[in-house]
Amino acid sequence: MPQLSMSRTTIGMMILLIVGISYCFFNYSASRYTKAKKQVKAYYVSKNSHELVTEPVEWIVKVVYSDNPISRLLLPVSGYFGKHVTQYAHKVAHATDPIVVNTKIGRFQRLYKEMLDMHEYAVPDQGFKTFNDWFIRRFKDLEASRPMEPDVHAIVSPADSKLLIIPNLSQDLRIVIKEQRFNVAKFLGDVALAKQFDDGVMMIFRLAPYDYHRYHYPFDCFVGPEQCINGGYHSVNPRAFTAGAKPLTTNKRSYEVLTPVGTMHTGCTVAMVQVGATVVASIINEFMDYTTGRLKDAHTLYKKGQEMGYFQFGGSTIVLLFPKGAIVPDAQIVAHSQNGYETAVKVRETVATWAVQS
Repeated sequence: MPQLSMSRTTIGMMILLIVGISYCFFNYSASRYTKAKKQVKAYYVSKNSHELVTEPVEWIVKVVYSDNPISRLLLPVSGYFGKHVTQYAHKVAHATDPIVVNTKIGRFQRLYKEMLDMHEYAVPDQGFKTFNDWFIRRFKDLEASRPMEPDVHAIVSPADSKLLIIPNLSQDLRIVIKEQRFNVAKFLGDVALAKQFDDGVMMIFRLAPYDYHRYHYPFDCFVGPEQCINGGYHSVNPRAFTAGAKPLTTNKRSYEVLTPVGTMHTGCTVAMVQVGATVVASIINEFMDYTTGRLKDAHTLYKKGQEMGYFQFGGSTIVLLFPKGAIVPDAQIVAHSQNGYETAVKVRETVATWAVQS
């Protein structure tokens, strides 16, 4: 008899299908079980209105990170299978068939219609050739859509995102994020670098699938070479954290050291980390020459608000780590964070200022 073989991607997709069926099967019992528990939803605070906003969550996130027996059983391996889902999604995102492209774009625009304003974005004359081209779309006019304050002391958001600020990292480099223990040294993979952020400030910028997925420099700086850390592909949605996943310390990520210029803290060390997530095919930093694995120019001074790189298809997260006493984060955002809520921010919007040295 001929031997049958299945690729890892096929196996991964089959397991996700089983999870989906199991989710439906256990839906009634799970809903009864969670009535007495806090319901997990993706809430964030609107910075302007101060109102709580409910964020749309895709069905696959609901399935994998739900409170039912099968989802809990498969959670430890879901990040691994996320890798194969990501590989499949990469093929779909780069497909050039107009039917596939238009169907995928149309679905996203319907799902996130209240979050998207496509009038802000540049559309090629012949349309987007792939879904990924749409995903990494640019603004028609960056200065008009995302203006930046001229204050030289301002630190700006690197991305359109939901921001959570940890204003004081503890001495032992452990903090609580979404009811989990978090280790900065494990996150960076470098104990010596992590120690520079004792009692410092941590900013977590979570990008949803509908967000503008290009990121920008938060201040004038020189940048060090990209350091990569391999990992899985958990979702970065709050639902995943509450389900017990640890995407910040287990997902694929890269980081670089930024050296501020033109401030009272010129020369201090700031870490900027890009964290991949489910169906994020790659993290592209414009300052890197990926053929040599080196910086394009180690002596380039990058300006605040200038484009730095982009995430290909998927949700993702950017983390900034500042040393103790270097910055004063936005008090309103800190207050929301301490109440357990993220705050919606726009790229190039001020989120902190450099601290005045006495």
